[in-house]
Amino acid sequence: MKKIITLISILSCLLFSSCLDVNDIEVVGVERFEIKSMSKIELGIEVRNDSRHNIKLKSAGLELYQGEKHVLSLVVREEAIIPKKSVSIIDIPIHIKLRQPILSMLIVSDLNKYKNSLKVSGDVHVKVGVMSKSFALNEMPLSQFIDTFGADIKL
Repeated sequence: MKKIITLISILSCLLFSSCLDVNDIEVVGVERFEIKSMSKIELGIEVRNDSRHNIKLKSAGLELYQGEKHVLSLVVREEAIIPKKSVSIIDIPIHIKLRQPILSMLIVSDLNKYKNSLKVSGDVHVKVGVMSKSFALNEMPLSQFIDTFGADIKL
């Protein structure tokens, strides 16, 4: 019985540890930005998936803060598939939740004035085969986030 449990444990470790390496996925850039409504935008994001697996984006969230004030949330609720061994553009509908509507409008009207005080954090949940994995985006300045992910927004 101990041998069976040991064998199952070893197989589980081998199968689950090799499913997805974060270095196999790269956000190349934002290809398209479209405003659908006051509470919804759609991004076309170019993604490189060098892994041997299709990756299903289950959900994602991005939070924008100005100092200690929670300004807005961007939430992805609809799933998207990133094909294995490919570079593809995936459409991602994003829902906007304004936490501080007046502050949000002020920031949009003069982004340069607020850029140094804006921070972003978030998380992404993906599914690869039967395994689910979460990635956290630690708090970083908005300008660094935009530079990192190739968005075409000038600050």
